[in-house]
Amino acid sequence: MPCLGPCRPVRLARPRFGGWLARLLVASAAFGWLASSDAAVITVTNTADNGAGSFRQTIADAQENDTINFAPDVRGTIALMNGELLISKALTIQGPGANLLTIDARNASRVLRIDAHGRAVSIFGLTFTRGQPAEFSPEGGGIRNDSNLTLTACTVSTCGGSADFGANAVGGGIYNATGSSIQLVRCTLNGNGVAGGGSFHLGQPGSGYGGALENEGMASLQNCTITGNTAVGGPMVCGIFGCMAGSGRGAGIYNAGDLVIAACTISSNSATADLGTASGGGIWSVGNSEITNSIVAENTGGAAPDAAGSFESDGFNLIGRRDGSAGFTAIGDQTGTIEAPLDPKLGPLQDNGGPTWTRALLPGSPAIDAGISANLSTDQRGGVRTHDYVGIPNPPGGDGTDIGSFEVGGLEVRLGNISTRLRVGTSDNAMIGGFIITGTQPKTVIVRGIGPSLPVPGALADPVIEVHGSSGELLATNDNWRDDPNRQHVIDSGLAPTNDLESALWGIINPGAYTVVVRGNNNATGVGLFEVYDLDGTVDSKLGNISTRGFVDTGDNVMIGGTIIIGSAPTTMLLRAIGPSLTNFGVPNALQDPTLELHDGNGALIAANDNWRSDQEAEIIATTIPPSNDLESAIVRDLVPGSYTAIVRGKNNTTGVALVEVYGLQ
Repeated sequence: MPCLGPCRPVRLARPRFGGWLARLLVASAAFGWLASSDAAVITVTNTADNGAGSFRQTIADAQENDTINFAPDVRGTIALMNGELLISKALTIQGPGANLLTIDARNASRVLRIDAHGRAVSIFGLTFTRGQPAEFSPEGGGIRNDSNLTLTACTVSTCGGSADFGANAVGGGIYNATGSSIQLVRCTLNGNGVAGGGSFHLGQPGSGYGGALENEGMASLQNCTITGNTAVGGPMVCGIFGCMAGSGRGAGIYNAGDLVIAACTISSNSATADLGTASGGGIWSVGNSEITNSIVAENTGGAAPDAAGSFESDGFNLIGRRDGSAGFTAIGDQTGTIEAPLDPKLGPLQDNGGPTWTRALLPGSPAIDAGISANLSTDQRGGVRTHDYVGIPNPPGGDGTDIGSFEVGGLEVRLGNISTRLRVGTSDNAMIGGFIITGTQPKTVIVRGIGPSLPVPGALADPVIEVHGSSGELLATNDNWRDDPNRQHVIDSGLAPTNDLESALWGIINPGAYTVVVRGNNNATGVGLFEVYDLDGTVDSKLGNISTRGFVDTGDNVMIGGTIIIGSAPTTMLLRAIGPSLTNFGVPNALQDPTLELHDGNGALIAANDNWRSDQEAEIIATTIPPSNDLESAIVRDLVPGSYTAIVRGKNNTTGVALVEVYGLQ
């Protein structure tokens, strides 16, 4: 059963990444989620390192171009007890989110090697940690890529190691070999490091190159954070050729190939050496490096602390200390020097929303509104670009986008809970709720149907809920919540209904439109409550809209819609009360003249409207989704985080079927 009425938000478009993104989840086939692919989909069912259902065995069992995903209860850590994982075929791996599942090599091996003979491997939503390659092959502690690899919304942390016998240690987090290509989209590389070894017998020093990433092929980075990585040169050794020391170069990135960077933050990385050369704490480049709208600052590395080498700037970069680099003279570039460094004013690496950690821009940062979108519609977290502040002037050629991977205001606000209470009837007068999840990642939600625990007269004694997909297909149903297979997830959420006759469904679902129907068991009637809770604010998706249809009566049986806004900044909301235009959708007995009230969490009236053209007509038209009938009602307001209630009544105590809607317009 599709959501009846105009339930589709217009200004909350799905982020677009063009050719940067490989095969994202876009379809839902069950209450749960599945990847959409023309090849087979294989599911990892446990966190063991080997055996049936393990990640390792699933990789081995997969055929060319298959997709691997993870069952909803495969979360936490997969500890590698049997060495590195090897991918030697074209695969798509859809993880649940870097914040939800970690592949841990326990400092006993490399985490992952990609050797697919030039074929494409795409990995989404995983964390790779504590990878350490063999001392005699110290390339890529986290990932060694010898193929064509795309990493999206992944984290690589605390990987790398030391070389021995005078060898160089390279690519602590990731090593991209000659002839290979890698794309990093919305990823975080932090805490990785390399240290060169020295051989006193051979008199040969070793160097550390590329603490987070060494690129010898083709690499592109978009909306990434690279921070807290190290590159250390080996100690001085003396031999037949004299005394020499190893170098530490490119603690963030060491580039000897072709490198393109857009909208990244490369900060607080450190290249050091005993008595050798330390250079390029942020980036060290002897290849071709093209960079735009990025921050490279607060790094350490000798005479070239942030960037060493020549760069092709496409403009709007913030370089803390340009010493030792050339090329950052394009439009919009801001640079400092060792004597007068430019402070980007970055916060610590932390959870700022989204699936991977980021470094936020602090108030007064020179990166705010000083950049250009470079055709990117989101930041690293999935927040909207561009958030242009009126009081901050844009530089010539700029569009108000923030420089770096973080857009201030882009993902500050979300709807954490949406609900509607009304009298549930039978047939067409059942409660029909619609909600939309926007973004790119699966969202964990709970849907509830509440009745007997409501402190109101005539409460619905035994509610039953159904969840339908965008094509009307039934995805799941529940009568009594304790009878559902996912009841433990409901309990763990802290949102279990207080009455066993009430209904609840827990699920991980893809972005899209959903419809929830609340009925009374055996066609019973009464006052019921429909609720959707967002259980994970860290992923790149959010509740964007609620739309509930039902019979509006009088007194305590009017329609009451509620929402909770979570965040740290005001957001623009549109509320609508739809009645007479429902007739166009075949809905009988539509409410002919709905009125709308907006109340705050204390019950105080914020705004009221009868006919939408009578108040805020221009503002409502500007949202692009005004009501289609002049007797319908709408309110636009900038609301601070908190709880709010919308009440829909019939004018002069009339009754009928109506629709209440809440849209987030950020």
